[in-house]
Amino acid sequence: MQAFWAFARDMLRYRRLLVLATAAALLDALTAFAGFGLIQGVLRMTFQDQVTLHAAAADFLGRAEVQNVIGDRTAWAAAIPDDMFTGFVIALLAILPLTAFGATMRFTHQAMAITVSLRTVMRVRQRAYFKMLHLPVETPQTALVPGAGGIPGAASRCYGRISPSQSSRCTWP
Repeated sequence: MQAFWAFARDMLRYRRLLVLATAAALLDALTAFAGFGLIQGVLRMTFQDQVTLHAAAADFLGRAEVQNVIGDRTAWAAAIPDDMFTGFVIALLAILPLTAFGATMRFTHQAMAITVSLRTVMRVRQRAYFKMLHLPVETPQTALVPGAGGIPGAASRCYGRISPSQSSRCTWP
């Protein structure tokens, strides 16, 4: 668990990207929820209740609680055709921008999450590389990784010799 929190701390260096990714994920979830809710309502209205979109809009805009909030907008319902198929197509076309926005937010979320994770992995690799680069060549491998030895240990002993005559005397396990 300690290693997890160390990597999580490294990932939190990119707070702005993480906040943007979280906001995009929430917007993606909201648009998916709204789109599924609208599809369910349109399908139920069209196939189960056999109500046209014009009649449903006129009923909704004619309610007193709706008129208290947005005013008298019953004229908007008159712009919707009475044909059931045309109303169904218009309702599906109204869901299309919501779907496009949700897909954009999903891509944004995934791109930001991948960016944060790749940047974190590159920082960890960079730290490991510089740690290994600045170690003395004669450092025993057991100091780096417990239980290590064998060929890496022999390689570090061979590369620690300077002259070519000495390097020919390296012995591999």
